[in-house]
Amino acid sequence: MIREHFIGWCDAVDSLLAALTDVDLADSPYPHFRHPIPWPGRGPLTLLGDAAHTMPPTLAQGTNQALLDTMVLCKALSDLRTGAELAKALRWYEKTRRRSVSAVSRVTSLQVSHSEALLRPASVIPDRYMTWALTTFLGSVSHRRISAEVTRDLAAATSR
Repeated sequence: MIREHFIGWCDAVDSLLAALTDVDLADSPYPHFRHPIPWPGRGPLTLLGDAAHTMPPTLAQGTNQALLDTMVLCKALSDLRTGAELAKALRWYEKTRRRSVSAVSRVTSLQVSHSEALLRPASVIPDRYMTWALTTFLGSVSHRRISAEVTRDLAAATSR
């Protein structure tokens, strides 16, 4: 099905599709289920969003993590001084996001990877506490300092 939809986009995509086999997804019960987060790239190339880290469709984290990737990548590129530092800025972005994305991926995959029977004990925990716990966790893996800097930089740029 993937080949039917994407074949012919470009030579690079066609090469990738030709190399893709069913074995590539065999360890995964779902095509979007917690694929390994890639190691840092090389040179002037990086990944973000689902290309860097797929998320199961729980807790709305696919979009949230892609937005955080974009924010951190923009911060890395805004600090760029010369073309020679591009690879260094991209590695900083990858390192900054790696730990947080890994933690979020583990938490979001719990609902997908465990049967409902294993999660049933969580139903006795009050919703208010669960909401607080998830909000606290997601806040801890966000980038508040970077977000504040990006917001300040954008405000300064638009006021000129």
